[in-house]
Amino acid sequence: MFFIINKNMIIEIRNKDIYQYFGDAIYRCTPSTLRGYKLYVISGYNFVIKRTIIVAFILTPNETFTTYNEMFHKLKNDFCFKPKIFNVDFNQASTKAVKKNFLEVYLVKCFFHFIKCFENILKNLTNN
Repeated sequence: MFFIINKNMIIEIRNKDIYQYFGDAIYRCTPSTLRGYKLYVISGYNFVIKRTIIVAFILTPNETFTTYNEMFHKLKNDFCFKPKIFNVDFNQASTKAVKKNFLEVYLVKCFFHFIKCFENILKNLTNN
């Protein structure tokens, strides 16, 4: 696992004006030389300046609970990452890892990913 976090991002992680974070794995950004790896991006919304700020880029070898658990554990312990609200997609491994590492977090499922999931279900039903 490879973390890309610069000094400004660490300041943003510790920023009290950011308490809502968004996490998502991005598939199309990973170069073909790193097949199988996923880029996990965490952003946070700063309510004072009213902007979303990228907080971390993490290159992960897979999408397992073990990987996500290690990632969030490192963010919590090494970078003082303590979200109050965390938006996630419908990936069960990442959701479970967020719940395990941040006991007080209010977990929100992403509406965009919900609609995508629903569209796929409808597509599969109409193709059968």
